[in-house]
Amino acid sequence: MPIASDGWAPSVVIHPARAVARRNKVELHRRLGVLARKIGARKPDELADQLVLLIDGAYMNGPFLGKKGRARSLVAAGLALSLAAQRR
Repeated sequence: MPIASDGWAPSVVIHPARAVARRNKVELHRRLGVLARKIGARKPDELADQLVLLIDGAYMNGPFLGKKGRARSLVAAGLALSLAAQRR
């Protein structure tokens, strides 16, 4: 099993599926950071953090509450965060 070495849980043996999930999260954050820089966010890494949390929340909320749940506001919330990040 892989050993975590990214500072999250150093020297802890993790399940291979968790290693894949972690790589996916890191890549998502990286891509959102690139997009945040392209739109001129003043703090692109902070915006990427916020968007990742928003997306994670939608993933957790969606299966339980469906189309009528809070996840329906994902796009509007992402746009609001992005616009606010450009103004700060």
